[in-house]
Amino acid sequence: MSSSSPAGPAKIAAAAGLLVLGLALSAVAGWRGYARMTAWVTGLARVVGPGRAEVTLARAGTYTIYYEWASTLGGRTVRGPFEPPPLRCSLTSKATGQEVRLEAPSSKVTYEFSCAGRNLFDFTVDQPGVYLLESSLTGAGGPSEVVLAVGEGFGERLGGFLGGIFFSICCTFASALPVSILLFLTFFRKPGQAGKSR
Repeated sequence: MSSSSPAGPAKIAAAAGLLVLGLALSAVAGWRGYARMTAWVTGLARVVGPGRAEVTLARAGTYTIYYEWASTLGGRTVRGPFEPPPLRCSLTSKATGQEVRLEAPSSKVTYEFSCAGRNLFDFTVDQPGVYLLESSLTGAGGPSEVVLAVGEGFGERLGGFLGGIFFSICCTFASALPVSILLFLTFFRKPGQAGKSR
């Protein structure tokens, strides 16, 4: 009569394969999340202030105006102070002339990818279309120009990014668990627990 034998090389190889698969899924999920965030930052509509510029909003919803202290616009790099200078902004529908209410954000959000910035104002539009963003510098001694970026809320994109990271961590732990168990059974079993010959 014989007891169960320690995990053999085939089982260890299978568990190692699961670990490799989990690590691969983890890497893919992390890369896709980072790629989505980078694409979101790159896709923001950017204008130079002070002045007036047209911004096209593709759909109704909530948007954010960001101040970028490190940006690329028209093939040139624009850099400014980390803290935004005193700035006054207004947003008006080009079609109706109605002014859109700009609100201070409830929390501070910053991003640093291909460009770097922080949120200034949140606003909501009922209709997609072209809007006129007007900005003016109200203080002295600051930069002569600033880059403003407009896009949909960062929170939704951040949620997806963090979800991808959480998924990758789960994949790593799930794949590492069977490997750990098999290694324990193979190398740390007591001699009396080894399989006995008939």
